[in-house]
Amino acid sequence: MDNAFLYLISPFLTWLIVGCTKFLLTSLKNGRVSLDNIGLGGMPSNHSAVIANASITIYLLDGLGPAFLVINALGFLFIMDALDLRIKIGLMANEINKLSHSKNKLRERIGHKLSEVIAGILFGALIGYLAFLLLVVN
Repeated sequence: MDNAFLYLISPFLTWLIVGCTKFLLTSLKNGRVSLDNIGLGGMPSNHSAVIANASITIYLLDGLGPAFLVINALGFLFIMDALDLRIKIGLMANEINKLSHSKNKLRERIGHKLSEVIAGILFGALIGYLAFLLLVVN
């Protein structure tokens, strides 16, 4: 199999598996099918999982070259965004919602806790490594 295929399929599989896992965990936590919570943060972080997956995939296929450095720099920005900026945006949305009389409220839960980001990184790296073993090594 062409290794380039792994660059496409591994992040997509990660997004799909982590998204379904997050949906299942959120639904179990809420005791109902939680379609309304999709895209509102939660365990594990999909953004962190996909960027970790891309990082491990690039490392396994190309080593410690420029692409690996670039993806990790982008990953750092993604993770800092999830842990800091998006949390602050959620806090601002909360304050705006308190002042607003509109029925269309802003989403307040869009960031991630550190544990959600770490879980996403671990999920993404594991899925990337397993995809590499299944699709490249065999």
